[in-house]
Amino acid sequence: MLTTAQLAGMRRFDRNYTYRLGLLAKHVFDTNLSWPEARVLMLIAETAPTSPKTVAAGLALDRSYTSRLINRLMAQSLLTKTPSAEDSRAVILELTTTGKQLNDTLNQLSDQQLRQLLDPLSPEEQQQVFDAIETLNRLLLP
Repeated sequence: MLTTAQLAGMRRFDRNYTYRLGLLAKHVFDTNLSWPEARVLMLIAETAPTSPKTVAAGLALDRSYTSRLINRLMAQSLLTKTPSAEDSRAVILELTTTGKQLNDTLNQLSDQQLRQLLDPLSPEEQQQVFDAIETLNRLLLP
């Protein structure tokens, strides 16, 4: 069982990392996207063609909230929604060219942000950070 001090250290890391990555900022990297909208955009980029149901499940979001996020992205011409050929009640989501370009930009900015965070570290320290994250992913993520 973890001690109170260990738990406090984990929370401190979480707070600091959240701050350094700007995760509490209203918009992502000075775009007009909120963090939830950006996550929906990125998930659709990874899984397209996909459905709103898959997006909601993939991000552990309520379906109605996911629907509102999807509608906001559609209003910005970042994704399309077309009827499914297999099920007339279902729709298929795909990024538009503009959505793909924005997703690419977000990925580049995310990479740049991580490089800036890790650049002060030696190559060995960078590898230690990578190994620690890989361990966390293996132990904590499904």
